[in-house]
Amino acid sequence: MLADICKQAMKEGQKIDLSGCVYGKPKDTDKPSNYYYFLAGLVKTQRLTNILDLGTKNGGSIMSMSRGIHGQGRVRNRLVTVDIEYLNKEKLEKYPNIQRIQGDVLSKRVLKKTVESFDREIDLMFIDTLHEYKHVQRIITLYANKLKPKYIIFDDIHLNYSMEKLWRRLTKEFRDKAFDLTEIIGREAGFGIILWDRAYKLNWLKILVDFLTIRIVLTLRMTVNLIKRIIRKLKKLLGK
Repeated sequence: MLADICKQAMKEGQKIDLSGCVYGKPKDTDKPSNYYYFLAGLVKTQRLTNILDLGTKNGGSIMSMSRGIHGQGRVRNRLVTVDIEYLNKEKLEKYPNIQRIQGDVLSKRVLKKTVESFDREIDLMFIDTLHEYKHVQRIITLYANKLKPKYIIFDDIHLNYSMEKLWRRLTKEFRDKAFDLTEIIGREAGFGIILWDRAYKLNWLKILVDFLTIRIVLTLRMTVNLIKRIIRKLKKLLGK
C-alpha cells in the first residue's frame, strides 16, 4: 500500500512545475532534485495541507511541497519550515503561505513556537537536519509525539552508519508502515517514509501491553519469592 502511494506520488510529482525550487543557491541552470518531485507529488495525491519542514536551507523542499497544494487546500494550508540559518530570504518571501522559524529545532523556544503554529494534527513532517541517530530520534520524540503527523519523511537514511542504524530500527519497529524510496527517486544518500499515524498508535499499544505484561510477571515473581521466604522462616521456627 505505502509503496503504491509513493510510486503514484513520484509519477504525479513529475508533472508539477518546480522551476526555481533548488537545493543550493538559485541559478538559471539548476534543476530541482528528484525528491522535490516526490514531495510535491505526495502533497498533491494525498491532499496534504498541514506540513512541517525541519531543515529549510534554501527552501527547495518546502517550496516544492507548496507547489503540490491545489484546490481547497490552498485556502486552509499551513506550511512551517524551521532552520538555524535564514537563507534565500528573497525567494521564500514570494511564498506568503510559508511560515519561517529560525533557531535550533531542539530548543524549547523553537519547539513551542512550531507546535503553536498548528491548530490540529499535521499531515506531513519532513526531517532534513543533522544526519545523526540521536539528533533525529530526539526530533521524533519532541515533534511527532506532539503533532502526530500522518507521514514522516527522512532524508539521507543511507548517508552514514548512524542514519543506517536509525532506519534499520525504524523499519524493524514499523515494518510495512516504513518504505525505502531510495531507488524510486534515485537518491544515493537514501530517502525513507513512515506512515506514522497508524504505526504510532499500534506501536504505543504494543508498548503498553508489553509494559503491563512485564509488571504482572515481576509481581508474580516477587509474590512467589515472598512466599518462599515466609515458608523458610516458618520451617526454622517449627524446627526449633
